[in-house]
Amino acid sequence: MKKIKLNFINFFLLIQNFCKGLHLYEIEDEYIDGIKYCGLKKEYLKILKIEILHIFPNSKLNWKNSILYSFLGKRFVVIALNKNNDLIGFNLYYFNQRDFKENTIHEGLIGVEEKYQGKGIATKMRLIAKKNFSKSNLHGVSSRISINNTASLKAAENLGFKPVEKYYDSLKKEERYYMVCKLGEVSGD
Repeated sequence: MKKIKLNFINFFLLIQNFCKGLHLYEIEDEYIDGIKYCGLKKEYLKILKIEILHIFPNSKLNWKNSILYSFLGKRFVVIALNKNNDLIGFNLYYFNQRDFKENTIHEGLIGVEEKYQGKGIATKMRLIAKKNFSKSNLHGVSSRISINNTASLKAAENLGFKPVEKYYDSLKKEERYYMVCKLGEVSGD
């Protein structure tokens, strides 16, 4: 019974994400330092799923976001492609229940292939997403970051994210921040 209720909640969230996502602008192609940044095209969805497992072995794209991204990936996901059109980075977004109330969008997962790390690709993907979501009249971008992940915290704070809540995540067994970056306050340029 609990699993049925959870699936119903996830299905309802999928419908809400789909409806709200129709009002987002598609992420426009940008070329910066030989890297193409763009919205997720359908042909890259399978590669994205593999890349997530490669960079984050304990993570995978859930069924709800797989469906959402297959239809609206150009509005919810920023990807980075090298000159050979290989996927080298991704930045996934969706709306959680709190985002619907606060008119924000949630940054779920961001990753860059190891040999491309340290080149500012993750920062550029975040800036492109912020610019795009700002056009869509969202108030901000939310994120959850573990307090002990100082590198991610610093990168997020440099882009304007501020902690709005500290909580204990019982699944990860650690303290985390729920952070929000108000759109229109774009740092890191």
